[in-house]
Amino acid sequence: MPSKICIDARKLHDFGIGSYVRNLVSALAKRASQDDYWLLVPGGAESFTSRLPANFHAVVETAAGYSLREQVAVSRRLSEIGPDLYHATHYVLPGRLPCPAVVTIHDLIHLLYPRFLPNRFAYYYARFMVRRALRRARSIITVSNTSRDDLQCMFPASTTAIDVIHNGVDGMFAKEIGEEELAQRLRRLEVRPPYFLFVGNPKPHKNLDALLRAFANTQSIPERLVVVGDRGDSGATQQLCDELGIGERVDLLGYVEASSLPAVYRGSTALVHPSHYEGFGLPVAEAMASGTPVIAADVPALREIANNAAEWIDPNDDTTISQALSKLSKDRDRRQELSHRGLEQAKRFSWDKCAEKTEQVYRRALSNQQP
Repeated sequence: MPSKICIDARKLHDFGIGSYVRNLVSALAKRASQDDYWLLVPGGAESFTSRLPANFHAVVETAAGYSLREQVAVSRRLSEIGPDLYHATHYVLPGRLPCPAVVTIHDLIHLLYPRFLPNRFAYYYARFMVRRALRRARSIITVSNTSRDDLQCMFPASTTAIDVIHNGVDGMFAKEIGEEELAQRLRRLEVRPPYFLFVGNPKPHKNLDALLRAFANTQSIPERLVVVGDRGDSGATQQLCDELGIGERVDLLGYVEASSLPAVYRGSTALVHPSHYEGFGLPVAEAMASGTPVIAADVPALREIANNAAEWIDPNDDTTISQALSKLSKDRDRRQELSHRGLEQAKRFSWDKCAEKTEQVYRRALSNQQP
């Protein structure tokens, strides 16, 4: 018998969780399911939802995430929709939950690194919400073994089922791009090879400042540095670049359409991902699928995702970052080695597989069975 499943897709336009929501929903839509899916979406989601099949329905909900208002507004929406199951795609559940729930907890950055939060209240709010999710959800999904281990370490008394379901990689990153077409795409974006690439939002744990300081110590290499992602901090980042004397060598592209990202990856000498902490590290997987070498921080989640397909750096040591940049700039053989390893490693990550395993979690939660 078909079920009515509601998915919180309000973060559809976000950078990290937004990628998860867009790709998971798209992959679920490709499956021959008779279930009825109801999506809570932000305003302006029509370009995405209009492409979904008839068993997918969109309900606009404008309540901001991590707000008191969402506790009431999402509860009201669920009462109106009357779902058999609710999937919260981040760790916040509404105040009133009229049906069983599945919760995806991507990482515990807010609890493990409270110094990156705006205030102390935000830490206690995050801890309360994660604990409540563990208490009220039928199942928790994490996107890596690292996030599962962090969750079990911080909340050892919890007995809630935890399923590790890795994120996937969009198939567009594996498609070949001819040299002429690649050059045309990069010209349209005003990107000039050779360049190193950073993809990420301006949050402190992404560690962009350390990369900029390290890049300033590599005056002899020909590469520029291209920075992609929401640049809410563009003024501060540009100021730091100017202070370091690299303002003319760094391109802050800001937001780039998803369809343009494969070319940006493929045109780069290497992706540099110096993050202090990750739950998964999607740019690393996307770069590997593109055949792009990866320089990555030696932290557990990135080790899990990249395995032996990265040049590892200490995110707390600018010198190791500078050395990795110089090494890959000069060592073509090492770049080719990392490219080949990355292509093989990226085959592990599929949104179709992610959707299939997520459906299995839904079925289990609906029947109230343990894994």
